[in-house]
Amino acid sequence: MLMESWAIILLILVMAGVFLRGRKENYAVMTLPLGMVPAARVISGPVAAALRGMGVMTATPFLRCGVILVGLAAGSILIWGLSKNAPSVRARRGYVIVCNLFSICLALVLIGDVM
Repeated sequence: MLMESWAIILLILVMAGVFLRGRKENYAVMTLPLGMVPAARVISGPVAAALRGMGVMTATPFLRCGVILVGLAAGSILIWGLSKNAPSVRARRGYVIVCNLFSICLALVLIGDVM
């Protein structure tokens, strides 16, 4: 699922670029936290390999799952913080719910792949 994570990151960056071209800077910035979970999946491999090479940890799947969960937490905090840019309370609530559900589902899929 490493290549899929890169594809998701690339699609989110393309979405942000489309919003920027449409002069909707708030929406462009608000889409970027969706890339935190796949970015954590990409980063988890080298982190686990480095720690395994130092002899610190032998259970690398658990470390990789921990890195993905940290990415999920950071993404959720950024989503909540950037929701202040939404035009209305209803849009803010919808944005937070949909983006967090997407991040949670993606994290569960990535954790299932790692385990």
